[in-house]
Amino acid sequence: MQLPSRRALLSTVGGGLSGALAGCLDRDRTGTEAAETSTGTATARPTATEPLQTAITDGALDAHVSVHNDGDAPATVTAELRRDGTVVDERTRDVNDGVVALLFSVPEPGSYTVSASLDAGGSATHDWRVEAGYRGSLTVQVDGSGEPSFEETLVDRACATGEGTTTSLPYSIPDAPETHTRGRAELANESGDPVTVTLAVAHDSLTFFECTYELDADQTVAVEGLTATAGEYTVDVDVETGGRTVSRWRIPPDYAWPLLSITVPAEGNPLVGCGEGGDVQVAVDNATDSAVAATLALERDGQTVGEQSLDLPAGGSEDIALSTPVGDFYSLVVTADTGTASAAVVRCYCYRSVRTGVTLDAGRPRIDTGVRRCT
Repeated sequence: MQLPSRRALLSTVGGGLSGALAGCLDRDRTGTEAAETSTGTATARPTATEPLQTAITDGALDAHVSVHNDGDAPATVTAELRRDGTVVDERTRDVNDGVVALLFSVPEPGSYTVSASLDAGGSATHDWRVEAGYRGSLTVQVDGSGEPSFEETLVDRACATGEGTTTSLPYSIPDAPETHTRGRAELANESGDPVTVTLAVAHDSLTFFECTYELDADQTVAVEGLTATAGEYTVDVDVETGGRTVSRWRIPPDYAWPLLSITVPAEGNPLVGCGEGGDVQVAVDNATDSAVAATLALERDGQTVGEQSLDLPAGGSEDIALSTPVGDFYSLVVTADTGTASAAVVRCYCYRSVRTGVTLDAGRPRIDTGVRRCT
């Protein structure tokens, strides 16, 4: 199964080496994915990175340089850390596709220059300011284009307008079940320009978290320990220069690694969900003895986000992919000559529908699916 990549991985290495690669990194963390289906339970272990853990004390420097190979082939990366023209650290790593690996840590606050080069060609340089008490990481991003790039993730960055939070965190809904790990948020600026953005999270009439961030281009801020319980929360994301989204954040009780994923794009309103967007794979089978026409659509809050029509001959089958703009809970609606059916499908970080199949028979269409989750 192709699982979420990039930011969900980067923030863990970037802010969470204090327990970093324990748990679930989708393809890349150690841990176990449990796949639940109507026929039973199966387990599979994702590709593992090195088990990196460091103890972080309050106010201590926690700055790391890592590499994430988001391409489809192994890569060899050489990274160099300089300060005032002097080499502080240098490391060459062979990184398999889909893997996040630590390169080195920054020893003390200061202004640094980080350079990265690929054995296959291509290089990039980034000036990095690490202040006292910094928590976060700079990640060398390898995506198969031949040119590395950099992405910075900041953890629990102070609000630009003060603390903002109106109650103690993590927030707990009374009498709601606790999740295996605390819910966290990632707010990424992919607009290409600096932005000022306000994030507010509420339950019922209580806004228990509100913070305004000033983010440079390609910066991500991670908010750890936001929620402690399953439930439904309201998220309000407001960009100062224009664009606002109010959405729901749904956390089922069995969602062990809940993530609130927010992206400020170059155009349009912020994207709010529970992971990165991508394709939902569906296998369609015609079990009748005649040709059947069908339309499959993905809906989110009553709006169609992806749709595909097909004509299947008797006994025919076809695999299709329906695109989603952001990870979230969707409804798969199947309309065929024989009737209509719908079912919930989910595409979240570490919580995803798998083996989704549609059977077209003499009655209404039948939809079967299971959920794979990290445990």
